Amino acid sequence: MSSLRRSAQPDLFGPGPVTPDLFSEPDAPDSALLARHRLELAASLAALREATAYPWADLTTGALAELRFLSLTGMLPPAERAPLREAHAVELDRVNALWCPSPR
Repeated sequence: MSSLRRSAQPDLFGPGPVTPDLFSEPDAPDSALLARHRLELAASLAALREATAYPWADLTTGALAELRFLSLTGMLPPAERAPLREAHAVELDRVNALWCPSPR
């Protein structure tokens, strides 16, 4: 039987590759990546602040833009993340009101 087994096939019960700990802290992103994220976040927030109408084609695109912003801020240090998310939430509330104004 052993002659049929390929030599490149790993042994099912032998030692396997080392897997990372799923519950450990992730590695910090490098500074170049964070710099690109900061530029994108600043541009996104600036565009939102300048918007005089709903800036996206539909609500789905707006929701995806919000998720992208929250995802990118998640990689920043907490002291930098919180004010950006707060400013984004304020502007998002403002432009969402442009899309669907409250009844009077």
